[in-house]
Amino acid sequence: MNIAIIGAGSTGLLLAAHLSNKHQITCYVRRPEQQKEISQRSIHLYPENERYSVHAELIDRIDVHDLYIICVKQPNLSDIIKTIYKNVPIDKPLLFLQNGMDHIAKLHDVKNPILIGVLDHGANRVNDYTVEHTGKGSIRIGAKNKEDKKLESLIKSLHSNTFPVFWENDWLRMVKKKLCVNAVINPLTALFNVVNGEIVANDNIRFLASKLCKEACEVLQLDEEEMWVYITEVAQKTKTNISSMRKDVIHHAKTEIDAISGYLVKVSQKEIPYTNFVYYAIKSLQTEREDY
Repeated sequence: MNIAIIGAGSTGLLLAAHLSNKHQITCYVRRPEQQKEISQRSIHLYPENERYSVHAELIDRIDVHDLYIICVKQPNLSDIIKTIYKNVPIDKPLLFLQNGMDHIAKLHDVKNPILIGVLDHGANRVNDYTVEHTGKGSIRIGAKNKEDKKLESLIKSLHSNTFPVFWENDWLRMVKKKLCVNAVINPLTALFNVVNGEIVANDNIRFLASKLCKEACEVLQLDEEEMWVYITEVAQKTKTNISSMRKDVIHHAKTEIDAISGYLVKVSQKEIPYTNFVYYAIKSLQTEREDY
């Protein structure tokens, strides 16, 4: 399959490397420097220490492909959607892999078949062409607006034993669960500058995490007990990982707090004080910088 990957951050580079084993991959990036690096050096994947050759192009030169995987972060998504409107045929499926739920509303007017995905891998971009695979997991994908067997078959063709991809019938519940996890782990690890495991290991952070979990579950109508077990499992499984929000704060980049905690604050019908606090606390730490 001929696949476009839009955005070559940690997620985009990781997908490009693994999917290039079976598919023809083109990475679309904003900066000419990154386009040149990927084209000339290939993608380096660690700790495997392997190289993967893919095509790289600038985003304003986007071409026709069988599938478009959009990996840019929430703050850059609106501009990418405008580019898609202008250049991508409406029969071509679009797969969105973003944290939070703020992007769902932005897709309302998109006529293409829309796929929503949740990625459970850990990845860290070392430089413009190198990505470290810090935690192995899976990708779960469901159809938002056009459910048919062709889309399911297309997504299942991405699957491999080394990089599992699964079809999800209830995409909304899948996204809600991921949002709940992100609303707990991301802001706390960023605020306290700790690895994910401290959500469980540090009693004081654990207390705050339980409060954030309770509030998120109330807003999203999820079972609190079930989600708390799930969140602690994720924190333990990824205990040495650095969350994406912590990375953004460290690197003075704009975070996805608006799409995560900000989304909960926006849609909540009642006061959620713990979520409200971490939302404004992270906003005070971040500085804006385009990065895709």
